[in-house]
Amino acid sequence: MDVDEILKRYDAGERNFQGVNLQEAELTNANLRGADFSNADLRQTRLGKTNFNQACLREANLSEAILWGIDLQQFSIKPVTKINYKTKPSIAFICGTFDCNSL
Repeated sequence: MDVDEILKRYDAGERNFQGVNLQEAELTNANLRGADFSNADLRQTRLGKTNFNQACLREANLSEAILWGIDLQQFSIKPVTKINYKTKPSIAFICGTFDCNSL
């Protein structure tokens, strides 16, 4: 699934994007409020000024992602480093202020 398809589906009301691969994608200024990106591959993705208000990024891989100015209102994340000694470490994000399963 590419960025255009994600944004089109989001505009149509879909919020479940679990496990999508958007490595190196351009999502600057995107409105993804309330979307579920659990287990998504967002490595090296450009997320400048992206609205992730009430979004779920549980276990999303954000290694080397550009995160300047993102909106995480009403969302508390707790980084947990997961180390696989055969590959680079990745970061797991756990939802904190609401239940991701309710998305």
